[in-house]
Amino acid sequence: MDIEILKIGEVIEVRGQKVRAKVYKDKNESNLNYCGEVIKNVSVGGFVKIRKGFQDIIGKIEGEFTLLNPNKQVIYYDKEEQIHRVIEISLIGYMDRQDRFHRGLSELPLISNYVYILSEEEIQSVFAFSANNASTITIGEIIGYNKYKLKIGVQSLFASHIGIFGNTGSGKSNTLAKIYKELFDIYKESEVFKNSSKFLIIDFNGEYENTISNVNKKVYHLSTRRGEELFPIDKKAIEDLEFWSIILEATEKTQQPFLKKCIQKFSASVQNNSILNEIREMINSIYDYADKFSTLKKYYKEILSLGFDNCSAEVDNLFGKLAYHSTSRKLYIIDQANIYFNSEDDFKHNQYVINLLQVITQDNLKYKDEEENIDEWDRFEFIVKLQYANDVARGYINEEHIAPLLRRLDNRLLEIRKIFKLDNADVIDENLQIISLVEVNIEMRKIIPMIVCKRAYDFHKLQENQSSSLFIIVDEAHNILSKQSDRESSMWKDYRLELFEEIIKEGRKFGVFLTISSQRPSDISETIISQLHNYFLHRLVNNEDIKAIGRSVSFLDGASFEMIPILPQGGCIMTGTACNFPVLIKVDKLEEKYQPQSHTINLEALWSVSEGEN
Repeated sequence: MDIEILKIGEVIEVRGQKVRAKVYKDKNESNLNYCGEVIKNVSVGGFVKIRKGFQDIIGKIEGEFTLLNPNKQVIYYDKEEQIHRVIEISLIGYMDRQDRFHRGLSELPLISNYVYILSEEEIQSVFAFSANNASTITIGEIIGYNKYKLKIGVQSLFASHIGIFGNTGSGKSNTLAKIYKELFDIYKESEVFKNSSKFLIIDFNGEYENTISNVNKKVYHLSTRRGEELFPIDKKAIEDLEFWSIILEATEKTQQPFLKKCIQKFSASVQNNSILNEIREMINSIYDYADKFSTLKKYYKEILSLGFDNCSAEVDNLFGKLAYHSTSRKLYIIDQANIYFNSEDDFKHNQYVINLLQVITQDNLKYKDEEENIDEWDRFEFIVKLQYANDVARGYINEEHIAPLLRRLDNRLLEIRKIFKLDNADVIDENLQIISLVEVNIEMRKIIPMIVCKRAYDFHKLQENQSSSLFIIVDEAHNILSKQSDRESSMWKDYRLELFEEIIKEGRKFGVFLTISSQRPSDISETIISQLHNYFLHRLVNNEDIKAIGRSVSFLDGASFEMIPILPQGGCIMTGTACNFPVLIKVDKLEEKYQPQSHTINLEALWSVSEGEN
C-alpha cells in the first residue's frame, strides 16, 4: 500500500509524551478508500505512527479539536480554510526494524514530522500482546478495530492479580466467567494442570456453578439454614488461635489471650482424672465464690451437660434449688425450710451436692481418650466454658470483657456446625472448588471466605512443591473487602483487610494469585486495588467509584478514563501488565449454558398474558 495514502497530517506541537498534529483537509473523512479497500481514518481511541527519520513512533489519539490558522497575512476566500483539525496524541511506544511493537520511548518526534494511519500489519503488531509461540486466550473484539480479536498471553494474565469492576448489568460476571472458561478449555486435558494448579471460587450469589464444565470440580452449596453440605477443614483448625479469632471476632488485648489459654488446655493431652478433679473442685468451690453464683449458674449447668452423661437430674436438682441471698451474702436451698449454708462443710455435705458429685465419674465423662466419634465442637465449647467459669470465679478475668465472646461462641457454634466439618487436612483435592454462599447469612458471609482463603493460602505456602499454584477468585468482593462496613469494630475490619492485603502483596512469590470482581470499587481498600496487575473496567456511573479507579489504577490514559461511564453493556477497558496500553473491547458472550446466573429478570415477559389466559 502506498505510504502517501496513509499520511494524514504532521506534528505541530510536542510537549513530552503529549503531541498535537494537524490533519490534512483531504483526510477528514471517517474512512479512506484505496484500491477498493476501506481504511479506518483517524479518530479518538485510534492509533497513528509518527515517522522521525528511520524511527516509527506509535501514539494513541486521546482527543481532537479545531484551531484557527494563525497566519493573518493570507486572504481567505472560503471560511473553512481558516480552520485546522488538530488531534491530540499520547505516545505509547515504537516499531523496531522488524516491525515489532515495543512499549516505551527512546526518543520524541519533532515539529513537522509526518503522521500516518497504521497499516494492517502494524495494527496486528500493536495488538500482539504475547509472543508468537505463547499460549493465549481470546477475550473479545477490539472496539474500533472490529476485525481483530484481543488475545492475551496466559502467563501475563493469570500469573498476576486481576480486578474486574463494573455496575450491575455491565457484563463483569460474563468477563470473569469468560477468562477462566477460556483457560480451562485450553488446559482441561492436561494432568499437570489438574495436579499442580488449584482454583477456589468464592461465589456469593451462586452464579458460576455451570460456567466451567467437564473438569474435576466440586461445588459446595453452603447454608446456615439447612446445613446439609459441609466444607471440610483440617482438624487442627480447632487448635488455631487465628481460626477462633476470626470466627468469634475476638479482640486482640483481652479476648485473644483468653482464647489462647482455652486452646492450650484443649490441645494438651487431656488426663481424664485431672478433668474430673477440676470439675469436682469447681462444684466444691461454688461456696467460696458465692457472690459469683448468679453470674455463673448458667455456665455451671452447661459445663456439666456438655461434659457428662447421666447427670441431668442431679444437675437440675442442685441448680434448680440453689440460690444466692444478696443481703446475707449466703447460698441457700429454696424449699420450705430455706436452708442457708453457713460454712463450706455445710455446703459439701448437702445431699444435692453429694448426689451430683456421685455422678461426676469416669464412666459418665463424655470425652475419653478411647472414645470414638467425639464431637470436637462440643469438647471445645466445654473447655472454653470451664475456663471461663473458673477464671471469673477467681477474678482472673473481667466478665464484661469476655462475656460477649461467650455469647458469640453460642451463636457461632450453631452456624459453623452447619458449614464446616473437621477433616484430616486442608487439601483442595479438586482442580476447581466453587463455594456458593447464596444461602449463608450476612455474618457468616464475611467469616467463611476469610477462613477458607486464609487456610488455603497458609496451606499452599507450606507446600514443598513450589511449582504449584493457587488461584483465589472472589466475586462481589466488596462483601468482604469493604473498608466502610459499620457492622464490625475497626480492629476486626483492619484484621480482615490485612489478611487479603497480605495475599495480594506476598502471594505472588508463593504462586498464589487473587482475582476480585466488584460493582463498588470505592468500598474496597485502595491498597488492594492498587496492587492488582490487570484490570477489566466495565461501565461505572457512580462518581465515587470512578474516582476510586482514577486514584488506584495507574495504567489508564485520559481518553480511556473518560470512557468508563459510557461503556456499552459487555464493553470494557482492559489495562495492566498483560497489555501494552488500555484497550477497549467487547467481551464475547458465553454460550447460554455456560453463562453466569446473573441475568436481569424480564418483567415484560413475566407479566405478559398468554393468548389462552383471561
